[in-house]
Amino acid sequence: FFFLMIRRPPRSTQSRSSAASDVYKRQVSTQSTWGLFKMAAKKGESSSLISIIGDEDTVTGFLLTGIGERNTKGETNFLIVDSQTTAKQIEDTFVKYLRSPNIAIVLVSQQVAERYLRQMINEYDQVVPTILEIPSKEYEYDPKKDTVMQKANRLLYGKEIE
Repeated sequence: FFFLMIRRPPRSTQSRSSAASDVYKRQVSTQSTWGLFKMAAKKGESSSLISIIGDEDTVTGFLLTGIGERNTKGETNFLIVDSQTTAKQIEDTFVKYLRSPNIAIVLVSQQVAERYLRQMINEYDQVVPTILEIPSKEYEYDPKKDTVMQKANRLLYGKEIE
């Protein structure tokens, strides 16, 4: 015999003493935070993507997590940089991601940033999309080279990363 007992969940109330009230409060708080993020994002866009520019292993790893996107025009939110990729392709893709209304974060492997995009990253002053430099499999991450980390360190501690 199998016995299945179906219990009715408690009714949600807004009284201070109920567990349902705590859940309700957390939901409101989460929705408010998400609302602030959406306001900071491009005007009225409902979907926000992460884009990535990096070596094949790094990009593949992120694509396996599900961030890959190909729209109806065949445009993607990722660029694999290899020996065949030109500096112009990298720069044009980077600028396209920065101007795209549905991209909230641009991930760039630090090696690519250092080699091709450093000046553009240094001149960039917007909050959204946010540019984040990430390590790659073959090159170690160096926070001293990361412009965003340097800016954050200056704001928080008043000095460069040593």
